[in-house]
Amino acid sequence: MHHATSSADAGTGAGHAAPCAGFSAGAPAAHKPAAHLNRLFGDLPFLDRFDAAAQAGYGRVEFMFPYSYPVEQIAHRLCSHGLQLVRFCLPAGDWTGGERGIACHPARISEFRYGVEEAIRYARPLGTRQLRCLAGLLLPGLAPDLARQTLVNNLRYAAAALKPHGIALQIAPHSVADAACAASMVSAASIVSGACAAHPAGPGEAADHFLTGRAQALAVIRDTGSDNLFLQDDPT
Repeated sequence: MHHATSSADAGTGAGHAAPCAGFSAGAPAAHKPAAHLNRLFGDLPFLDRFDAAAQAGYGRVEFMFPYSYPVEQIAHRLCSHGLQLVRFCLPAGDWTGGERGIACHPARISEFRYGVEEAIRYARPLGTRQLRCLAGLLLPGLAPDLARQTLVNNLRYAAAALKPHGIALQIAPHSVADAACAASMVSAASIVSGACAAHPAGPGEAADHFLTGRAQALAVIRDTGSDNLFLQDDPT
């Protein structure tokens, strides 16, 4: 069993409530995929994109990183526009410097674990039940076997830490959609979004992402032995 559960099913356990008591996504928008706020409405400041998503008929949203904003500001936007936050990512290192995750970096284990705790501090009040981990780039000179074992250990740790809070951990191979999302951030270089700040074109998208295939991701999931680690399925 590889836990290749759909995004809608992963992380449905108890543990925390949505930002608005009694809120549930409205039926008219329930069939629509979640609006990815780093791929859509890029001409707007990040916090204004929640309103834009609601006006466009979305009932659910996701984005990369919320950490540039106080959790209360994001919760207010979700609540005031009747939106459900489906997913965001664990902290992923120095995005502006070209990093795309640190989960496979042996020298960054303490930082990774701190990031898991920070993500929980955001996910609980925002009612988020799915978090994605970006594996990161294969660093020059780093043995792939060591990078893989570091990734497996970090994912095992994160999945265990999230489980008591009813939050599922997800991974996914780097995709064309991920590259497009990063490229959209480049076009908004003057905006520090809820996902991240933009960076000069190239470093993260041209470099070698460690997790690149579905079979590879499923094997990593298997080797963690976790029942709280899933393969992210798109669309949400």
